[in-house]
Amino acid sequence: MSGDATGPPAWWDSRGEFRRVDRVTGPTGFLSRPDGYVGLRQAPPTAPDRAAHLGGVLRI
Repeated sequence: MSGDATGPPAWWDSRGEFRRVDRVTGPTGFLSRPDGYVGLRQAPPTAPDRAAHLGGVLRI
C-alpha cells in the first residue's frame, strides 16, 4: 500500500494475484467500496471518467 497526504491509498499487485483472478490484461484501475467490494473498474484508468462515476454515485 502506498499513498501520501495529497491522494488516497493505492495498492500495487506485486505478486500478480489480483491481475490473475480478475483477468486484468493492461493498465486498470479499481475503486474499492468501504465494504470491500469493487465499485468501479476502469481500463485504462482515467481521472475524468472516475470523477463522473463518483459524481453519479454520490449525486454531487
